[in-house]
Parts: sequence; structure tokens; C-alpha cells
Amino acid sequence: MDIILKPPRQAYLVGQLDSRGAGQIYDQLVEFVRGKTEDVTINTEAVTSFTRAGCSVLFVAAKLAQAKGAKVRIRNASSGMERMCMATGFGSLLKFE
Repeated sequence: MDIILKPPRQAYLVGQLDSRGAGQIYDQLVEFVRGKTEDVTINTEAVTSFTRAGCSVLFVAAKLAQAKGAKVRIRNASSGMERMCMATGFGSLLKFE
């Protein structure tokens, strides 16, 4: 899993966002989102597989953004990714586009 950060407000995720991949990018994504007062966009077009661990990373980022009055927007999510995040009950934290 790789994360490409494009300051000030865009991140691109590449690879497998599963338990292993989520751990690899967690700190970077949290640091990137922390303190942002404007919406952040995370592009997931290049994510090749996704599990609930990936949802958790996105939710933590969204909660940090929400604390500052911002939102996390998820672009190019697969229908499976969106469904999985919405099924957890925390999907309202994320805005899928």
C-alpha cells in the first residue's frame, strides 16, 4: 500500500487497503488530515483490494477532519468499498463521490 500526498488537500491511495496495507498508511493519512479546516479528498481509484481495516483508517481520518469542521471526500471508490463502509454504520462520516 502506498499513499501519495498532494498538499494541501489531496491524497491518492495505491494498492491493497487491507489490514496490512491500512497499517502502513495509517500514520501518514492521520498526520495529513489532522488540523485541516477544509475538506480533504482521498482518491481510491488505484486501490486493488479493500477490507474493513481500510474502512477504519478512512473513518479515523474523517473523524479528525470533522473535529475541525471539514469532511473527507472519497473519490473513485468501488461499489464494494462504498457498501462495506456504509454497512459499518459509520458511513455518514464519509462523502463518496
